[in-house]
Amino acid sequence: MKRVFAFFALAVLMHALSQPIVAQERGVLQVRVGAGWLSLPDFIGGLVVGLGSIDTTEGVEGYSFAPMINPNVELLCGVNEWLALGGSLSVGCAAAETRFEQTGEVSKSTSALYPTICLAATTRYFSSGRVTIYGSWGVGAMMLLSRQTLSSETNTQVGVAPMANLYPLCLSWGGSARGFVELGWGAKGIVNVGGFFRF
Repeated sequence: MKRVFAFFALAVLMHALSQPIVAQERGVLQVRVGAGWLSLPDFIGGLVVGLGSIDTTEGVEGYSFAPMINPNVELLCGVNEWLALGGSLSVGCAAAETRFEQTGEVSKSTSALYPTICLAATTRYFSSGRVTIYGSWGVGAMMLLSRQTLSSETNTQVGVAPMANLYPLCLSWGGSARGFVELGWGAKGIVNVGGFFRF
């Protein structure tokens, strides 16, 4: 499935690059702000926190915090009528802890923060009036910052993993200020909803 997405993304990008430059699109800046649901980093962070929060101490109960909502921001610059290039940042987090049932004191706590930075591109398929259908793509890296506290002893770990954004079906509407919905998978979530401004 990843190969199909990669081939599709490459084909669309090659088509976009082959188009002539259009003056009104070249140099146009877009600042996009969104909130995505169930991102790929969420699953990785949730797994790390879930495994790290296992506590076999007697008389404890667990609590977890995993919102699975990833705020994200992109800055893109128009290259031609079909292509915009730039960068994106998304951030997710998860946490879990166990407490002694009788006293309420924390026995063990685990948390993770996982920001992702990607080179980003959007490729426009179709535009008519105030509606645009496009694809959103990115490749970069996720940093995983995890912390575990047990009996007042804290252990911190840092890891880096490759990450991507593959959103072949996206829709935006409006004028200079626009709303958007993106469907796919990656660092921004399965569904990413937000708005952006063009300058």
